[in-house]
Amino acid sequence: MARRSRGTVLACGVLAAVAGIVAPAGATAPAGDPADLGTLPGHESGTVTAVAEDGRVIGRSGTHGVVWDSGQLIDLGEDAVPVAVSNRGQVAGFVQPQGKPASARLWQPDGTAVELAPGRFGAGDAVNSRGDVLVRTEGAGQDRYRLALWRAGTLTEIRSPGLDGGFTTGNALNENGQVATGVEAGPGSEGAFAARCDVTGCMPLPNPAGHTVTGVAVSAINDAGQIAGTLRTPAGDVAVLWTGDQVTVLAAAGSGTSTVAAGPRALNEHGDVVGSSRTPAGEVRPFRWHDGAIVDLPTLSTATSPTAVNEGGDVAGTDRGPGRPPRAVLWRDGGLTELGPCQPATDSDAVAINNAGRIVGTSTLTPPSARQVVRPTAWQTGSPG
Repeated sequence: MARRSRGTVLACGVLAAVAGIVAPAGATAPAGDPADLGTLPGHESGTVTAVAEDGRVIGRSGTHGVVWDSGQLIDLGEDAVPVAVSNRGQVAGFVQPQGKPASARLWQPDGTAVELAPGRFGAGDAVNSRGDVLVRTEGAGQDRYRLALWRAGTLTEIRSPGLDGGFTTGNALNENGQVATGVEAGPGSEGAFAARCDVTGCMPLPNPAGHTVTGVAVSAINDAGQIAGTLRTPAGDVAVLWTGDQVTVLAAAGSGTSTVAAGPRALNEHGDVVGSSRTPAGEVRPFRWHDGAIVDLPTLSTATSPTAVNEGGDVAGTDRGPGRPPRAVLWRDGGLTELGPCQPATDSDAVAINNAGRIVGTSTLTPPSARQVVRPTAWQTGSPG
């Protein structure tokens, strides 16, 4: 059984030193201001992975996996690595003690764990509200993986379409149990493609004409079965969106290469996709694909990139421009808002956003002659009016 804790919270805006003022767990902040989510007792640093629609957040505190839920921390145990959280509070991920292979896990809302592939290397890559878990397991050799869907206690392998010796890269799962994956050829073969799968089989998806594809990184699949991802080609990365059996290249005029943001919130149910393009001069331009067209997003510098989009069209991301500290940002209604860190940290980073406008990420402090401290952070920005 997982342990619940009130945790340790560093007060945002008034902290004078890493070991200074503390505030009670669950402390709130004004809209848009940073709020420290807290860490387990004895832990200075923590990281954030994802946020659910009910505001539940998953990540790590020190070497422990944790869930932040209504001001409490649920300790998933040492060496636990949460990867995804459903809107019912189930968490998929893995446990990997140092020097040992990973073991796929599903944690229930109360913190109890289920081993998904007993006796095998594995990782839970995604989980939906039906309780389906997308599990990545070891394959025929090094860096070769298989996919399986865990449903109601049964693990069913998903066969790679026509490439039994290949391996999968980049995986996503929707609420209907459909899986999106990239398939790369094994030794002696060439090429790569995306596929839309379920437990009955897979449908290979086309690559855009004129591109030699050597790798595929799938980011997300929505409930309509649209898939967003990035193709690797000799000429550079290419952002794409598959709708049915059609593929669309997502690139702004004059851009060189383009990529879709990593993670399941790179694509929403309206078909909006967020990503970045890079000009031949090296300038990074954030974009949102909306209603069949590229919409350029305003920037703070030449290195502002989105990470996630919600159903209202809000986009979260991070600016990493030269000569300034990294800063979490929010794009809403055509505008750009900086989201500062918990003071006295200098850096902030946005990982995900939910439909209520809750953005989660980290605040980072690197004091002179001291170790770096990373604090799990949330910004409550509200929903679009």
